[in-house]
Amino acid sequence: DEELVAIVENNSCSIDAIQYFLSCTFGKGNLIFKDYGKQVFTIIKRNTKEAIRISLKPIQKDNLTREEFFNLLMNSEPEDMFYTKKFKISGNEIPHQARIHNSLICENCSEPVMETRVKLLNNKKLCIPCYEKLIY
Repeated sequence: DEELVAIVENNSCSIDAIQYFLSCTFGKGNLIFKDYGKQVFTIIKRNTKEAIRISLKPIQKDNLTREEFFNLLMNSEPEDMFYTKKFKISGNEIPHQARIHNSLICENCSEPVMETRVKLLNNKKLCIPCYEKLIY
């Protein structure tokens, strides 16, 4: 169920395809998001430690309409669009399988919050939105 791990470096619609085709999801803990704003995807096979890094090559699209750009994408060969690099990953570099954390109650809004996301302010346990509201 969590044999494949996808590390994605953007939050574009391309991640929908990763979730659909590879069954990597946030809920299963095998979809890792790094907010780097890059069309880069690393796919890891846990049992063999094999990995592939796929990154979008630069595309000149300044003078293209949306339709022309779409046609360019659809009619290009994958190797013309992406760099790929296969490699082995060490065991300690593979993200851990999903863990279930306890919930604590925010002492401001009374909503449950994952204990790893609780913020402390004046000895009060707060969810992130309440914490941010109170410090700003």
